[in-house]
Amino acid sequence: MLGPVITKKQGIEQFAINPLLLTFFCIWIIVNWKPVLILLLGGASIETRVTQLESMLNLDTALIVPALLTVSFIIVFPILTYYAYKYIIYFDKRKQLLKLEQDCEVVEAEIKRAKLKNRLKDSEYHSEVRIQRDKLDHRYRLAERKYALRMKKLKWEVKRKELQQRDDSVNLPYQTTHSQQIGVEKKSLGFQ
Repeated sequence: MLGPVITKKQGIEQFAINPLLLTFFCIWIIVNWKPVLILLLGGASIETRVTQLESMLNLDTALIVPALLTVSFIIVFPILTYYAYKYIIYFDKRKQLLKLEQDCEVVEAEIKRAKLKNRLKDSEYHSEVRIQRDKLDHRYRLAERKYALRMKKLKWEVKRKELQQRDDSVNLPYQTTHSQQIGVEKKSLGFQ
């Protein structure tokens, strides 16, 4: 029992899958719609309906026109679907290309932004380095000046002590005036 049901089901599937038979069947129903309606929905007796069908159907409407339309549909439909597919693919690729261009523009803008940030950070870093370098240079110059002043002060101290030792070693028997002492100090220092 199940065997014949499966074969009928398979036959219906083969009929539905076969594009030629399915297309011919659909076109035949479209071309011969009046006889189909009379046969299915007619209110008269079956004999009357059959005689009406015989008068309506002829070789042209029964086979030739549906066969020609089926063949032309089978040939034209793939061509139309091919061009429709090409059209869809073209616009899909165009859409993808536009999206890629927009993404590239976004990436380029991000790269420019990152470069500007890096330049800003570099300039901030270099300005901070420059400021630190200037501070260190200023401290170094101050230290050099302090060292130079300390050295001069030490030299003057040494000179003063030498002069004082000379004065102490030279015990002048007579009393010198202040102006005479200044003259002696100037000579010892090499001013005259």
